[in-house]
Amino acid sequence: MPGNRWPSLRGAPALQHLALIACAAALCVASAIASGPSWSWDRAHYHVYIAHQWVEGLLGRGYQPGGNQTFLNPLAYVPPYLLERAGWSARAVAAVIAVFQSLCVWAVWAIARDRTEGRALPLAVAALALCTPVFVSQLGTHYIDASTAVFVLAGVWACRRAGDPQRAVHGWAALGGLAMGIATGLKLNNALPALLAPVLFAAGAGAVSAPGAWLRHAARTLPAYGLAAAIGLAAVHANWGASLYRETGNPFYPLFERVFNPPPVAEPATSAPAAEPAASDPDGQPQSLPGLIAALARASGGRFVPESAHDALVLPLRIADPRPDATPAYLEWPAPDPRLAVLGVLLAAAAVAACVRTARRVVGGAAGVDRPTPGIDGPLLVFVLLWYAAWIFSSANGRYGLALLMLCSVPIGQSVRWLFGAGRPSGYLLGALVLVQASFAGVALQRPDVALDARWDNAAVRAELPASLREQAWLHLPTTLFSWSYLLPLMHPDSTLANVSAGCAGEHCDPRLLQVVQAWSGRQRMLAPVNELRGGRPVIGGLTLQAHDARFARLDMRVDVDGCEFFQVSPSVDGGWLVEWTQSGRSMRPSDWVASCPLVGAPGAGDAVARIAARHDRTLEAVETRCAGVLGPARGLTQWLGGERWLREYPTRDMRIRIVDGRVSVERVGRDARVLGTVDRLSAPGAPVDCEIVALRSGERAASFDGPAP
Repeated sequence: MPGNRWPSLRGAPALQHLALIACAAALCVASAIASGPSWSWDRAHYHVYIAHQWVEGLLGRGYQPGGNQTFLNPLAYVPPYLLERAGWSARAVAAVIAVFQSLCVWAVWAIARDRTEGRALPLAVAALALCTPVFVSQLGTHYIDASTAVFVLAGVWACRRAGDPQRAVHGWAALGGLAMGIATGLKLNNALPALLAPVLFAAGAGAVSAPGAWLRHAARTLPAYGLAAAIGLAAVHANWGASLYRETGNPFYPLFERVFNPPPVAEPATSAPAAEPAASDPDGQPQSLPGLIAALARASGGRFVPESAHDALVLPLRIADPRPDATPAYLEWPAPDPRLAVLGVLLAAAAVAACVRTARRVVGGAAGVDRPTPGIDGPLLVFVLLWYAAWIFSSANGRYGLALLMLCSVPIGQSVRWLFGAGRPSGYLLGALVLVQASFAGVALQRPDVALDARWDNAAVRAELPASLREQAWLHLPTTLFSWSYLLPLMHPDSTLANVSAGCAGEHCDPRLLQVVQAWSGRQRMLAPVNELRGGRPVIGGLTLQAHDARFARLDMRVDVDGCEFFQVSPSVDGGWLVEWTQSGRSMRPSDWVASCPLVGAPGAGDAVARIAARHDRTLEAVETRCAGVLGPARGLTQWLGGERWLREYPTRDMRIRIVDGRVSVERVGRDARVLGTVDRLSAPGAPVDCEIVALRSGERAASFDGPAP
């Protein structure tokens, strides 16, 4: 009834909704179980820890144990953590997660059902949504992109219903705002669709011919949406924001830090050490709303953002590339998806068809007829296109665009129906598209970079920790960005982590890190993957020890290698490799050994290592100057990796330059290394540098000198 203020589902038989939800849940659970357990790098780095931190009240202990993601809202990670803590099997936890994630398919079906006639097309759209490769690869995992997408897509459904003046617009707008606010509070990347959502219902008043109808409709819906969105955001963030405020004085830390904790006026402003780039969240400290949007924009470190108009135009084709050796175009693991390319083709065909039909009406004397194109939901299409443009500018990361990719199924289905009618041709084409999407989803089901152990009976964390780590409290300092925080619940309850990579990413180490390290003086241990076995026993080789000592020299400490203890962990997700020396030679396999070594004082070590690290600064700065457009304006920090090995990283571009035995190579995350030249040649005055090699995005290897790139 139009007069109702609150949502009513009396126009949609509940049985159809329940049947669709049940079918989607069954298919999603089956897919999740068939894919195997997931122990991703992100899960081990911070998914487990931030949930553990919230449950145990550990915020503020140590220094960024989960990296910069330590301060993310943990609520979406807490339910699976509590289930596992209660003794549920990994398979059961994955099934529960998959059931909730399956509501994404229901939401897309509900949107299509409202905007199309008949039952076949909404079901085809739901099948296309179900076969979204990114969605399939996350089913049953601890990634929260698919889980928060439930609220985003439910918000889209409600907001689109609020655009119909014949419905209870107040209630639907409020419901849409509540869902979008919750989604944004759980994961800040969802702010993009939340900000664009008013397009869905504000444009609905365009169908009303009465004077001032648009303004009256907007006046009824926008306040309801905004107020409900604020309530939803507060509901999921207020508690965590209060905890952040008590600990840091900033309820949105590390965002807006200069607003809540401005530096003293008398002190000269100094640039804060840069935190490490987050895989799924802001990597800067914006001080305004535009800055926040820009931070959301670069949430993936910029690795997938098109660097030119040409790159943006061909991105849908690169995303659709199914070759197993293709360079990742929008995701860290293989999940090719042709839907964006298909939608582009269909919209181009629809535009041509619309021009032809308009010309025919004009020639036939039907000029002056001005009505929306039937079969394609205009406001929803505008929303999708705006969201797509914002996503491309922001991150182009498939995980952050998961809900968008699923939602694209609706205009795809509507375009096919509008172009080919309601007969068999459109049915055949939609069926073919579903089969194609299913084949692409099959690639994502393998998810080699997500499921590191294919057996469910090996999904639980196992670590043969030495007694000293279980019975004594230590400050553990990892040698890499990966923090090993998923092992903390197995250690002494008072132990914690200090992430050196996060605190010493800039020219100077964060004073807060130095305070934590000083407070634990005499109780500090290194955590590092073991990369060498000799005679079946783990060892720390000479070059590796030099690299570790160089890492801690900035803290005036070194590794006491004689006190090292070694233990095995499963699953192993640190990304390290183990060189195993056997009678037949040497072999390589993923490392499942971890070294825990005491750290002792080494006054003056930092200056000595700095002199060694600066040996090739002239060469590196020459490359930076000549390739500034590719590497970015920020200068990297040189790290000495032991022996004749140096590394300089550029986090905002996900790039790094290596020097190994006099050869200089450049590499981008997810791409092959490319040799630039020798140190002697590149350091010569005016020496040319092939910056096109640096900028290459293809998977082809550049020619090396005497062997593979280092």
